[in-house]
Amino acid sequence: RQRLATAIEHAAESILIADKDGTIHYVNPAFESISGYSREEVIGKSFRMFAGTEHPDAFYGALWTRLADGDVWKGQIVNRNKDGSPREFETTISPIRDDTGTITSFVSVNRDVTHEVELKKQLLQAQKMEAIGTLSGGIAHDFNNILQAVLGYGELLLLGKKKDDRGYRELLEIIGAAKKGAELIQQLLTFSRKQESNRRPLDLNYEVLQVRRLLARTIPKMIEIELHLNDELRIVNADAVQMQQTLMNLTLNAKDAMPDGGKLTIATDNVTLDEAYGKPHFGVDCGDYVRLSISDTGHGMDRETLEHIFEPFFSTKGPGSGTGLGLAMVYGIISAHDGFVTCSSEPEKGTCFQIYLPAIKQVAPMVGNQDGRVAVERGQETILLVDDEEYIRDLGNQVLTAHGYQVITAADGENALELYRKEHYRIDLVILDLIMPGMGGNRCLQEILAMNPRARVIIASGHAAQGSEREILRGGARAFVRKPFEIAHLLGIMREILDSA
Repeated sequence: RQRLATAIEHAAESILIADKDGTIHYVNPAFESISGYSREEVIGKSFRMFAGTEHPDAFYGALWTRLADGDVWKGQIVNRNKDGSPREFETTISPIRDDTGTITSFVSVNRDVTHEVELKKQLLQAQKMEAIGTLSGGIAHDFNNILQAVLGYGELLLLGKKKDDRGYRELLEIIGAAKKGAELIQQLLTFSRKQESNRRPLDLNYEVLQVRRLLARTIPKMIEIELHLNDELRIVNADAVQMQQTLMNLTLNAKDAMPDGGKLTIATDNVTLDEAYGKPHFGVDCGDYVRLSISDTGHGMDRETLEHIFEPFFSTKGPGSGTGLGLAMVYGIISAHDGFVTCSSEPEKGTCFQIYLPAIKQVAPMVGNQDGRVAVERGQETILLVDDEEYIRDLGNQVLTAHGYQVITAADGENALELYRKEHYRIDLVILDLIMPGMGGNRCLQEILAMNPRARVIIASGHAAQGSEREILRGGARAFVRKPFEIAHLLGIMREILDSA
């Protein structure tokens, strides 16, 4: 008996003994450390003092009926700690009988599985987001091909037209709508992490200040904007444009949550995440991070809404008030930067998003990027155009022929290789789709380069799922053009490659 009592006192599991009416007579030290209650606070109290709102009355009724029948009850149960926080336990409650077989009391052995349950939820959420991301990337590829046809044929019809010609304005509307569709697809690709980023050492404080200037012109004056920026903020390795997109998405969401005014706070600070933080958060590595916080005093969200906010096309706004891709894009951007984002919110108490990005050791950030447009030039070279979509081949044929080029088309990689073997002496440039049935674009590229190491190949695709743009260029392609592209953009790249030979 003494050894048994000692074992119970030193057990890691929380152990309680109560009489058949549920009045507590004993708790071990593990119970005290887990629940926050002292032994004196619970002895003589009812077992039911730990019940929360997680289980209905019928749950407890079935539990006590089973125990009253003399059976052992096993299951998972959520109890409330002294501070009101819920803890989930894997519990076994067994009846204790006297020498006559009469039930005199019950012993409850409880293993705290709160951490395990939370990790499982995070893992399932991560798997769900990954599955949605894969689906989004595939849909984006197909839509980009369709949008390429709309944009390309629209621009083709616009060639030679003047502003006063019939249909000119309507064609501009069609082209504009196609470009907006392309922007939507780019957001899907960003969520699915198929969008290439241009990372460099970056000072997040600088990006916050840039966005602050934009917000001053777009956010109503009844919303106060407050900045709390750490003057000694560490540097992160990030894409400046994508960081600004992230900031704009979160701050404009905050604005929408405060239609009657309020306070928008943006803060930056340095944090070090240790094992104590990383253990309950799935996929989080320990180390130095920069934390970016965006909080508002708006209407907030309930727990059910919080579980879905990063899913594509999920929106709490009314029809026509948004695409539901803003937060999905934020999730994709931050995940692609090896960081993570958390959100806390309560109805009528506001919302706070916290973004964590790994800090790097560079002390001087590199800021800025360059973008240029190329003029449309004609040519007379021979182009091999490879794409499995007939309307893309037809469009390319018309566009290139209209600008003086000779065009040979192929519907797949195998046909392209056969044509290249026969016609390589007169083919000056290959435009190659990446995703095709049978032989894909990457393998076709390698086969062409094996035949002619000096072959000039442009990869044109709706996404780079089989490898990043840099990997494609390292594989021997001269350029990567993302669908849907403007005719002038493709023609400019073609001329640059042909003229540099």
